[in-house]
Amino acid sequence: MKRRSKASSAWGCVVVGFAALALVAVLVLCAGCGAGPDGTTTSVDTAAGTPLSVSTSTPQVVTATTAPKRPGMAGDASSAATTPGGMAGGSAATSGQGGTGSTTRFSSTTGIPGTSTTTAGPTTTTAAGEVVLTVAGPSGTTSFTMAQLRAMDSVSGFWGVHKGDPPYAVNRYKGVALVHLLSRVGGLGSGPLKVNTSDNFPCVWEAERLAAAEQGTYQVWDRLTGVESTASVRLIVAYEMDASPLGASVGPLRLVPVTSVDSVVSEGKYSPFMVVSVEVL
Repeated sequence: MKRRSKASSAWGCVVVGFAALALVAVLVLCAGCGAGPDGTTTSVDTAAGTPLSVSTSTPQVVTATTAPKRPGMAGDASSAATTPGGMAGGSAATSGQGGTGSTTRFSSTTGIPGTSTTTAGPTTTTAAGEVVLTVAGPSGTTSFTMAQLRAMDSVSGFWGVHKGDPPYAVNRYKGVALVHLLSRVGGLGSGPLKVNTSDNFPCVWEAERLAAAEQGTYQVWDRLTGVESTASVRLIVAYEMDASPLGASVGPLRLVPVTSVDSVVSEGKYSPFMVVSVEVL
């Protein structure tokens, strides 16, 4: 029985020895490699009295990607002031990060530049050789440019429109006497006069009204009191009002029954604007 006990003890020692050698080998291998080629790590539980166990864990991999820079986008400092189509003004970027990913948001920092418009005064302009007036009479038809009209003897006078309650505004007009223009086509005669406009609102001066203008019995009103009276008026084809070309809404020519004083006004419907032709009927 004694021999058998000694043999059992010897075998036990051998087993323990082999186990110790195996443990040393495992520890040496772990120390040499640390982590597997795929990024895993190995841990060995060597607590006394517990069997060997091996556990592996894979680390979390975070991949960050950066989009290529574009002109005008945030991150491209070389052209931050230049924006591609669809981006108004410059753009700035704000970025936030959550979890393992990142986001980039673009927000406009400048709007579309404002535009300013300068509007010139409402005056009319005509080409040097452009016909602005045609006059037709008993002996034919004659056309005039603005330069030709301005080269003729001028007549100045006052006129204001009788409309609403007094006081009424009165302006000074300058132009060519209508009788002078009609003399180029045979004169006025005894017939009425038709004035045509570019906006198609013709005006007819009857023979009686023409006679009243010449004889000093033309209907007028006091500009301050509105009291009705009569006066002598002179018809002119005006191209200026208060020393300036007529505005675009009334010019370039207007037929005006002017007086020599600024104290009276008359009906506006007999002073057509945008005049383009005059014809004796």
